[in-house]
Amino acid sequence: MLVTLFNQRQYAEAAAVAQEQTRQYPKHPLAWKVLGASLQKLGRVADALPAMQKAAVLMPKDHEAFNNLGVTLKDLGKTEQAIHCYRQALALKPDFAEAHGNLGAALREQGKLAEALACYKRKLALAPHDDETRHHVDALSGVTTSGAPSKYIEGVFDNYAAKFDQHLTQSLGYNVPKRMAELLLQQHQPANARPRVLDLGCGTGLVGAALGPLDAELIGVDLSGGMLQQARARGIYQTLVQSDLLPMMQAQTDASFDIVTSADVFIYVGKIDEVVQETRRLLKQGGLFAFSVESFEPGPQDELGFKLETSGRYSHAASYLQALAAGHGFTVLESHPVAIRVEQGQAIMGQLALWRA
Repeated sequence: MLVTLFNQRQYAEAAAVAQEQTRQYPKHPLAWKVLGASLQKLGRVADALPAMQKAAVLMPKDHEAFNNLGVTLKDLGKTEQAIHCYRQALALKPDFAEAHGNLGAALREQGKLAEALACYKRKLALAPHDDETRHHVDALSGVTTSGAPSKYIEGVFDNYAAKFDQHLTQSLGYNVPKRMAELLLQQHQPANARPRVLDLGCGTGLVGAALGPLDAELIGVDLSGGMLQQARARGIYQTLVQSDLLPMMQAQTDASFDIVTSADVFIYVGKIDEVVQETRRLLKQGGLFAFSVESFEPGPQDELGFKLETSGRYSHAASYLQALAAGHGFTVLESHPVAIRVEQGQAIMGQLALWRA
């Protein structure tokens, strides 16, 4: 029953049953393992840690128990301890693909890029059809692709959804939605009709919340069901759609939106030509397009205008954005350098742009 509830993603129910079983049978290893994993999925990472630790003690030969403990420790910022757990998991099962990937992620966070790449390559050898791992190998090998795999994006944000707002705004100093809303409120020219806003990659709804003073009809699209669940809980979006950007946009009628927003979405798209083209089609004449990107200065060898960074995210050159605006009939109203977020004490710089159709 425990495993069934967990596999059915009924994490709250699984946690409740597992909690009761640990009370009745304090040395029940599976109950501790499922309790920790369920709490982790619910975003209760600090609560998950004691259960994960207990499971590892009771199951000293269980590679999954040590891998799970490593994931929890890493989420709590205890990266060195997480690495130790991943190595223990791999000592128990050297062909454990998931632990190779987790170890690679932890080593990359520490700036040990060559070691991280070796881990990802081992995982890819074990799971050659894993698009997420191939994306990491490309990023650490200096290969720029046109966009991150959809399953990778969906997985990242489904796992991140429960703790997204707090982590991004408090730990990473994220304020792009607020600044984007300020630009839009300054430039938007009220009409008789209620404005319609398409929020691309709406996530948990931070942009929608910041646009409250517009009293707009909000339509959000995102790949991650977990993020959409958080956005839905805000009660501010009239429509929420789980989809890739382009299929959803292509299903909309011409000139049907007053505003299109995209906060920290293109860092996972890379080549944004088609999205910009569709945005222009969907905007009414005079409509506004607000978006953010991470920035880079292209060298002579950088012909694409965007680059896959070692972080696994994409950065975009100002010249590429300017060419897109001109090519699709946009007027650039604003383009400001901005610290997108703070990672490991260092500001990640980007651009906050506002274009008019």
